[in-house]
Order: sequence, then C-alpha cells, then structure tokens
Amino acid sequence: MFSCCALFLIVRLYSLLFHGEKKHIGRTLLVACLLLTFLRSNGFVVVGATLLVLFAIEPDLRKKVAAVGAAVLCAFLVVQGPLLSIMGVQKGHFSESVGIPLQQIAATVHKGGHINEEQEEFINRVLPMEAMRDSYNPQTPNPIKFHESFDDAFLEEHKIEFLVTWASMLPDNLGIYVKAWIDETQGYWNPGYPSWLVTNSTLYEQAPRDYLGFDWDPGFLAQKLIAALPVPFSSGTLIWAVAALVFVGCVGLEKKKRARCLVCVMPLIALLATLFVAAPAVGDYRYIFAFNLALPFVLPIACLVKAGRPKA
Repeated sequence: MFSCCALFLIVRLYSLLFHGEKKHIGRTLLVACLLLTFLRSNGFVVVGATLLVLFAIEPDLRKKVAAVGAAVLCAFLVVQGPLLSIMGVQKGHFSESVGIPLQQIAATVHKGGHINEEQEEFINRVLPMEAMRDSYNPQTPNPIKFHESFDDAFLEEHKIEFLVTWASMLPDNLGIYVKAWIDETQGYWNPGYPSWLVTNSTLYEQAPRDYLGFDWDPGFLAQKLIAALPVPFSSGTLIWAVAALVFVGCVGLEKKKRARCLVCVMPLIALLATLFVAAPAVGDYRYIFAFNLALPFVLPIACLVKAGRPKA
C-alpha cells in the first residue's frame, strides 16, 4: 500500500507540474501525503522531503504546499503523541531509525575496533558488548535490536548520547564504519545483488503446503525465482534502472523542466535516502517496491515532457 501511494503521488505531481491539473490538488496531495506518512515509519521523511522541494521550486504553489505540510505535521504529532497513547499502541522504537549507526557500532565491537572507556560504558548499557560481538550480522541489525538483553528503554531515553557516542567513535574506526555501511546497504545500490523476497519470519521456515494436490515450498520457489531472474529481482539493479531512465529523460531539458522532473521522482529519492541511513536489511525487496511500480511510468513521463506533449 505504501508503494502504491508513492506511485499515486508521483503521477499526481506530474499531472500538476506538467499538465497544469490543479483541480483538487490540495485534497489529493493531502490524502497521498497522509497515507505515506502513516503506512511506514519512514513515510514522514519521504513526505517532508518531497513537499520541501516542491515548495522551493514552485512559488505559485507555496500556499497550498505549506497548508498540506502543516496539516500533515499536525496529524503526525497528534497520532504519534496522544492518540497512540490513548489507544494503547506503542510508538516505533528509536532503534528502527538508526539501523546503520547501530550496525557500525556493533561492527566496531565485533572487529575489535578502538573504543574508549566512556564509549564502552555507554554501549554496555544498551547491550553488553560480548552479546553485541556475538550477535553482529553484517546483513541486518535485527539480531542486535531483538536480543533479549537489548535495553530499548535506555536507548529511547538517551538518543542524543547514542548519537554522540556513535559520532565520537567514527574518526578512530572510519574503515570499519564504511565497511559496515557497505555490507548493510549494498542490496540497494549494487547491481545484481540478490534481494530478499521472503524472510525467515514469513515463508522460509514454513513447511511445504498442499495446493491443488501439489506440495509447494514458498521459500524454495522464491530462491528459484531469484536465480532464474536475477535482474528484475535485484533491488540494486532496479534502482539503477530507474535512475538511468530519469537521467535519459532529463538530458536536454531546460532547467525548470529538469527540476520538475526531479520533483516527480522525489518520493523515490527520499525513500532511498532513508534506506541509506536506516536500512533494516541488506536487500529486503519490499522496501523498494515503489521503484517497481514507478519503473513503467518514469521514461514515458520524461519522454512526454521532452517531446513537448505534457498533456498526452
């Protein structure tokens, strides 16, 4: 649903910026932005980045964009604050938004990097270093975040201290930090890197099921599908394909139209940026499914703009 809403926003931005379709623009933008905001934890960042860029390059739309942004912000604060508390729903954990920094600290512990006494004391409060060393998986921070000794409550109360500790460790462990970032994000930029279509918590560990008289093993079928079609089922390849089509479409366009084309794909750019900061897994396919849905639209949109037929 998040990916479908992202595609809706992309197409709506195109119709607004190149077709001049302003009818109900405030309402449709608001609906799309609200859905993106609440369907995924990084949705608020995607919406905020898109609205900021739209506000910056389109002076005539600034009042409506500002109104939509203010409404989304108010809804976000209300839902994330009193409404969730009243309904007894837990907020998303801070650890979910700092997956990469957490991985870099864990990699430093795992590889015996430089850690001073003050940093060591803080890390041990979050998760004992011995447990962090043994639990480190270069492809996902989940074994650390979901470790029985991981103190989520302490991390929630010491967010600034965590970021300060992470930043203070960086100069002495730059190589480890870079390698940890590459290991955790390469599924989203390395062409051909195999993506995770299913996970252990969903299908891999399920026994074969009987459908229409045949035993089907979902995990095995997913692996065969990736092996047979590595290109369409590689997140990195897909992202580079979209980037190439956007580049080809923007070549030769005047500055204003080029900026508008980039606004149209801003939801995808912002989505990718959040994964480079807090990727929950090295190549989980569902996180970039919006790129799949957008792929058939990216080149036609750019070609229509280049051909001077934005109303087609």
